[in-house]
Amino acid sequence: MRTGLALLLALAVPFGAVSADAFGAVSANANAKPRPIDKPRVIITTDGEGDDIASMHRFLLYANDFDVEGIVTSASRWHWAGDPTATPPITANRWHGTSWIPAMIDGLYRQAHPNLVKHDPRYPTPEHLLSVVKDGNITAGGEMAKDTPGSDLIKKVLLDNEPGPVYLQAWGGTNTIAAALRSIRDEYQGTRHWDEIYRKVSDKAFIYVIQDQDLTYKDYIAKAWPQVSILMNREQFEAFAYGSWQYTPQPQLSYFQKDWIAANIQKGPYAATYPVNGGVEGNSICRGGCAPGDWFSEGDSPSFLHTIPTGLGQLDDPTYGGWGGRFVHVKDRVWADDPAYLGGTRPKATDLSPYPVLNTTLAAAAPAGSTNVKVARVRQPGGGIHNQTNDFLAGDTVTIGTGSDAETRTVTLAGGGGAGPTTLFDAAPAGATNIKVTTVTNYFTGDPLTIGTGDTAQTVTVTDVGTQRVATTAAAAAAPGDTVLKVASTGASCNANAAACFTDPVMRPGDQLRIGTGTSQFTVTIKAVGTPFATGSGVTLQQPLPAAVSAGTAVADPGSGITFTPALKAAQTAGTTASTLGGGLTLDRPLTRDHVQGAAVADFNSPGWPQARWTDAVQNDMAARIDWTFKGFADANHPPVPTVASCDLVVKPGRPVQLVGKASDPDRDKLTFAWYQYAEAGTYPGRIALEGASTRTPSFEMPEDAQPGQTVHVILAVTDSGATPLTRYQRVIVTAADSRGKSADTSKRSGC
Repeated sequence: MRTGLALLLALAVPFGAVSADAFGAVSANANAKPRPIDKPRVIITTDGEGDDIASMHRFLLYANDFDVEGIVTSASRWHWAGDPTATPPITANRWHGTSWIPAMIDGLYRQAHPNLVKHDPRYPTPEHLLSVVKDGNITAGGEMAKDTPGSDLIKKVLLDNEPGPVYLQAWGGTNTIAAALRSIRDEYQGTRHWDEIYRKVSDKAFIYVIQDQDLTYKDYIAKAWPQVSILMNREQFEAFAYGSWQYTPQPQLSYFQKDWIAANIQKGPYAATYPVNGGVEGNSICRGGCAPGDWFSEGDSPSFLHTIPTGLGQLDDPTYGGWGGRFVHVKDRVWADDPAYLGGTRPKATDLSPYPVLNTTLAAAAPAGSTNVKVARVRQPGGGIHNQTNDFLAGDTVTIGTGSDAETRTVTLAGGGGAGPTTLFDAAPAGATNIKVTTVTNYFTGDPLTIGTGDTAQTVTVTDVGTQRVATTAAAAAAPGDTVLKVASTGASCNANAAACFTDPVMRPGDQLRIGTGTSQFTVTIKAVGTPFATGSGVTLQQPLPAAVSAGTAVADPGSGITFTPALKAAQTAGTTASTLGGGLTLDRPLTRDHVQGAAVADFNSPGWPQARWTDAVQNDMAARIDWTFKGFADANHPPVPTVASCDLVVKPGRPVQLVGKASDPDRDKLTFAWYQYAEAGTYPGRIALEGASTRTPSFEMPEDAQPGQTVHVILAVTDSGATPLTRYQRVIVTAADSRGKSADTSKRSGC
């Protein structure tokens, strides 16, 4: 979907219009007209933690831009309401209750509504918003077996005959969304309507997941509804959440600091309860020395920032990037910032920043001539706490050293680094090529691994990283001949009070499970891994238990460990240390200077930058919206309206493209034009040279080496001169034509 703003491009080729002539001159369709676009249909599900309350403040200020179909409470791995009537009773966990949502709408929003409609009459009434507030599946993390008012509302919307998509936003777990889908399947599967219903719902539902806060997507939705569209934001949201202090470069940090927050956000009665660090919602876990009054977190806001019609066209394709982040296409109808989380093989979505955004140091000296440097860590310190994969990636631009000694290189291969030492769980004999270890976190294939110390130390190369040991106990007694053993842990992240797990188990089928200690210890083989606790499904065994097991008996799964080459020359005892400097960063060309251990290494690419790059625009927009809650139209700022004639162009490589932009402003403010290439959003791998990028009429040459069908994304950003400057955009996608002047892809985007 696009905003319906008109586009005007001159001397370029609109899709399906005309082609370049022999001299590369191109003409525009002067009759292009704006296409009205309906507001996106939105349902949010929230677990109600402190940063959800902050996000709700922002969400309601943008309710004019959405068709708000539902505001539904849900549970997550962090927050649930509990159920004292359950057997056994489920204890609540950090639950904010459900009354805060209607209280905010009936109080702050109702008070502000008469003023908000002065700025946009499309703001929904408090009565409408209150009518779509429902309680969903809140008793425990991952609970999706019950039909609830919230799941029923989602079900009703997905089955109605209004056109989609419906943007389902999971601010907590996906369990209430899963419950709605499960209820649809329960009702219609096996009937003559099922195929039609399955296609209808699959085509209509678009789920934007923040972090993935329970297992209901992986365990149910992905399996039972594989054609439902999913946007999985595992890490980028951190740039607008508790990790913002690590993902945000210094020049933008002021937008998260107390002086800016106090002056621009905490204004008027509506924002009086907006959560800040050290406020009523408690201290945030921001790292890096944030102070009371600084930014708290709005980790869930990217889910609806994605649907705000800014002109960036991100609803057409999540790979384009916008206020809600930029994502990699994993497979049909699935996008993610970290494809590996969903089984994909493509790298994370990262953008090149003009500022250093990730910082580490050399773990070992790097002399001149080096093409590989060992670094203290490959992850942002304290950032990305929910994602344990590399932050330094192949293709990143890094600077080694500072001042006159600084050298900039491109990473061609990112290995491990910053791994803490591990220890051998079992002794390893001479000739072994595998060790069982207590942790495998931050160990990677290709890393050099030093096993042992002193004369028996040996450095090997990691060829495979498996699972670490799980040391637990029997959660319930088992009799001889039983083929199921209840265990206290499977290595998954679980909560006993909710009897729910939120990550996959570490134990695997085929693992050898050691039960007991000393001479009474025996070994069995795992057939299947279920859930832990005395009430869980336990571990199913390939053979019956040979002896009775009492509750509390030691149970150990050594895991598959770390495999390496060459084989050990000397035996190593249990408890021996294994450590690594990691595979480090392989560079595109040798260093020309010596760099000492501890020298700074800065990365200008970041998994958080696709979100953080919009911080100033997003925060200024929020400040203007808060003004709308208590100021008249003439006293507040409103966003400009950029226009061009077509947003899709086909141009032969080597031919000139000249762009012409226009804009108006509701407040008649002075406007600034800025055109730039969003290189990561396009498929052409290189950079273009834009001439006149700050004018209304920039130009560039379609690169000679652009292959047919490759795209160059050019963004027009128009910013007004208001007290809090507001920015809106238009995106021009220029596709390389073949020798006949045609594109390999002639599809048109909605709104073009």
